[in-house]
Amino acid sequence: MEQYGTYCLDFFDVVERTPVNTPDGYVISYHPHPGVFTFSRELVSWEAAAGIDRISAGMEKYSAPEGSQLVLTRPGKMPYYFQIPRRPSGNGIVFVQPQADVPY
Repeated sequence: MEQYGTYCLDFFDVVERTPVNTPDGYVISYHPHPGVFTFSRELVSWEAAAGIDRISAGMEKYSAPEGSQLVLTRPGKMPYYFQIPRRPSGNGIVFVQPQADVPY
């Protein structure tokens, strides 16, 4: 999905070492932050967006744009915040991340 500036993601059982569909009660949402517009707060799997009711085990997939800040909510657990990586631009331009307390 590099040409679209997007990454694919899904759920994975680390014990069984296999992909799984979204566990009951799990929700991936965009974490809102200033200056970033999202069409929908909650991520929807490709299959759900296509109206597929019965998804074969381990076949459910999501996608999110590079740099998206997301949060995974799970019943009875603390929210898990994560960010989709950004790929190098390929045009030789490198963007730095300003840091607090760095003298100029």
